Amino acid sequence: MWSKKLKDKKIRQSYNNKEFRTLPLLFLMSNVSVDSAYRFGLSKKFLSFNKNFFKTQAKNRCTVSLRSRSPLRAFRLSRIVFRGFASSGALLGIKKSSW
Repeated sequence: MWSKKLKDKKIRQSYNNKEFRTLPLLFLMSNVSVDSAYRFGLSKKFLSFNKNFFKTQAKNRCTVSLRSRSPLRAFRLSRIVFRGFASSGALLGIKKSSW
């Protein structure tokens, strides 16, 4: 379980380190005034990056249970852990709303 979290962390760090390389490529590939053959070469270079480079390969995980399903982005917790913390009063400003 921890290895999956470390793998996701490594992917995110790799993305952050290599992001500065892709921004100029993406800008030039979307620029219409650049020669089409040059843009095609840039797109081939962009697609040659390692698959772990892309940010979509990383999964959001709960920081407590490492559950990959249904994490809440604002709290970085799964819905099960969030419900337990909210009912125990560990999260400030969260109330159970039922009527």
